[in-house]
Amino acid sequence: MRYLLCVFIPLLLTACSKPPGCADPKVVDLAKQIIEDNIIKKADPDGLKRMQVGLSLITEEGYNSDISKWACSGQVTLQTSPETLKVVNDEIDLIRNITHPNATQALALGLFRMAGKKVLTDEEERLTFALEARGWKPYTQEELKASINFSSQFEAGSKNLIVGVNSAAGLNQFPQLTRLGFARQQQAAAQASAQAAAQPASASASGGNDQAVKVQVAKAEMCGPEALCITDAGGTIYTGNAFAIPDVERTYIFEAAKRQGTVCLRGVSSDKTFDSVERC
Repeated sequence: MRYLLCVFIPLLLTACSKPPGCADPKVVDLAKQIIEDNIIKKADPDGLKRMQVGLSLITEEGYNSDISKWACSGQVTLQTSPETLKVVNDEIDLIRNITHPNATQALALGLFRMAGKKVLTDEEERLTFALEARGWKPYTQEELKASINFSSQFEAGSKNLIVGVNSAAGLNQFPQLTRLGFARQQQAAAQASAQAAAQPASASASGGNDQAVKVQVAKAEMCGPEALCITDAGGTIYTGNAFAIPDVERTYIFEAAKRQGTVCLRGVSSDKTFDSVERC
């Protein structure tokens, strides 16, 4: 995918002049702007609050005098905070831990949850493949770099400078994962707040009797975009919101399933749905 951006150059430049070189501040600034607008902001509208774009190691690959165009290459770097790196890596861990151990299914199920739909878009499929290729490896700051090709060219017969950028594919999934990770945090906080607000009324209606139901876990699996199903030794299935359960407790459930261990469910209703899980 190629992105183009035009800007008007002052009159002292003529259409037959060479366009600014690859390392010219005008060209670099426009190339960064293209990356910010077409990669960062499209994937995460608040992305520029969480990461900054750098363009370095700029090299002039050659000049074509027939079309007044510099061919350029460089390295794009996303600079971000340890907090943002942690959010992204937590999101990767979440998909890995709560879904099917088969990588392709795990990613697909995780993305169903992310997108809130059962059909992946082209963008989400690209993210699936990108994550699968990573093999669940956490990000480091050093990995947030990608080679990039761009160009500096005068538009024929005018004084407009055209800067073109080839998409830095290696960076594409990071802003999207950042958006998804922070959205999940906000969703979890909102759910926790709603549960806390509803708890007194629920306790009053039931006479304050919210007894934990002890369950021997025979099986634990994602049974829907948001649903976690726990099957006990007798075949009874309990269903809860997987993403309302803290990461640590959710991991514990899957570990319990491997060893036929026990967990305690809270807020179990007559239809076998539960509100929360804790260790017995």
